[in-house]
Amino acid sequence: MNPILLSHWLPICDQARIGYIPATFGPEVRIDEIFRFLEGLGDTPTLDRAYAWLRQHYEPRSTMWRWDCCSTEILKATMADSYPTALPLLEFDLDEPRFMSVLEELERSQQRTVSVLVRPWVNAKVEASYPVEFRAFTFPSGIAV
Repeated sequence: MNPILLSHWLPICDQARIGYIPATFGPEVRIDEIFRFLEGLGDTPTLDRAYAWLRQHYEPRSTMWRWDCCSTEILKATMADSYPTALPLLEFDLDEPRFMSVLEELERSQQRTVSVLVRPWVNAKVEASYPVEFRAFTFPSGIAV
């Protein structure tokens, strides 16, 4: 299990009977391709497929999109500041420092791809003007959040 990936957490939530926001997973994107794209090198077929899939499945008034490994800074800012009056555009801002750091960590753990996904919009819990997310851990003695 890779604890960075939402796709690895949701089956655990199912097994533990913990509620969660459902997700529809789209195409996988090669991590090395994302880095090549940022350097302006070569074709980006998996990134292109993911973008095309999102164009079909992302519905700004009812869904949000994110990477399997993390949400985008644009999404977090929108959730904190302006949802539902302004909605995040469908764009790949791949040069986010947090996203790059997460991709590097995924590569260190031998993960070669990361998926895009859509989820229903849910009002975020906001602390200090920033949306927060929670992950729950289950142990034989109970659940720790």
